[in-house]
Formats: sequence, C-alpha cells, structure tokens
Amino acid sequence: MAQGRPGALGTGCEGNGTVIFLRYALSDAATGRIERSWPRLVGLAMNMSERRQNQRHTVQLAVELEFSGQQLECASADVSIGGIRLVLPDGFVLGVGDRVDVKFRLPALEATVSAPAVVRWVDRIDERSCGLQFTVGLRAREVWAINCLFDAAM
Repeated sequence: MAQGRPGALGTGCEGNGTVIFLRYALSDAATGRIERSWPRLVGLAMNMSERRQNQRHTVQLAVELEFSGQQLECASADVSIGGIRLVLPDGFVLGVGDRVDVKFRLPALEATVSAPAVVRWVDRIDERSCGLQFTVGLRAREVWAINCLFDAAM
C-alpha cells in the first residue's frame, strides 16, 4: 500500500479492490474547535425535553385559540414562560409553522394572558397535541404568575 504524507490522498490495493485513504493530522486549533463543538453535537442527539430552555408546569387551562380567522376553545397540557402545549378539539389540526394567537387565564392573575405564538411541533401519534412557542416575550406579571404555578407545585 502506498504511503502518503499527512494530509495527502493516496491509494492502496487490498485484494481485488482499490482503497482510497486520507491521512490527516489535526492541528491543535482544529482539535480545540472539535472539543468546543462537542456539547452542541451531543445536544442534537438529546431528547427534546432535555433541551428545553424553560421549566414547564403541567396544568390544564381553558385556552382560546385564534387561527386564520377561526376561534376555538381548547385546553393546555402544560405551560412555561416560553410557550404552551395544547390539546386541540377532535378534527382540528395545526401544522408546524402555523401562526396563532392564544388567550388564557392564570390562577394568580385577574387579567387574561394574550400572546402570539408559532406551532413548533405536532405529536406524530396524537395530532391534537401540539407545542406552541410564544413569539413575543410575556410581560413581567405574566412571568410572575407562571412562576406562581411552580411555587404552588412544590
């Protein structure tokens, strides 16, 4: 088999086929880039629930959903300061990327929370279950009210 210098492309013969090989020595800078990117690469393989940025609280709330001029009532399965998981009525399905408006009330607030959101995922088994991400940050009092849900659960 032909020997090449580091970084050189060479060919060798083994049996009846030709093998192409590349010998390459990584520089210290390249090795450092790989080491720094490793957590990100591992993160891609992690379970979605382990990658969430915000803590979720399981709570059923009545939610008013507006989509393409239609308004319907549905329920939440959980809520966080970044989004809400909904259970839609039978026969109504949203798609990933759909933009909606949601309105719901939190136990610690007298006012209704109103937020624009985008559908980030739809359950493959039960299409009625979908996750929404709020596209505009919630107000401080709304974040406080969601955090009250967490405090009450502990």
